[in-house]
Amino acid sequence: MRVIIYLIIFSILSGCGFKIVNQSDNQRYKISEIEFKGEKRINYFIKNKLLKKSNKENLTNEIKLIVDTKKSKNIKEKNIKNEITKYDISITSTIVAKLAENNTYEFSVSSNGDFSVSDQNSTTINNEKKLIKILSQDVADKIITELDLNKNDL
Repeated sequence: MRVIIYLIIFSILSGCGFKIVNQSDNQRYKISEIEFKGEKRINYFIKNKLLKKSNKENLTNEIKLIVDTKKSKNIKEKNIKNEITKYDISITSTIVAKLAENNTYEFSVSSNGDFSVSDQNSTTINNEKKLIKILSQDVADKIITELDLNKNDL
């Protein structure tokens, strides 16, 4: 008797209709134009990633993006001698997506991380550049995800 009850409960719960979102089906838009404001190096990485993910064959769903990027660099740690040992970098992008029918959607994404200060200035600068590249790629991925999830709202 318990086996039958368990089978009935299992069959009811397993047929819930849950479906995993397929990310390849979501890229049904073409980025026609991107306008950037703010940090040039960060915008360069974001632009390359966005254009790589854009569906170039789609002519019906064209999106125009306006991206405003801001970077802030703050001191995270100091040692006993009051020398800076770590910096914290935060990248925030505000995106306005415009569709052809004058529909607009605004959202913001951000990413942050830290890097260590080295004894040599050139190593410190390289650490900062690597972190900025990683954070820029992360921001671009978040923008793509947000566009994919909200393309039906546009």
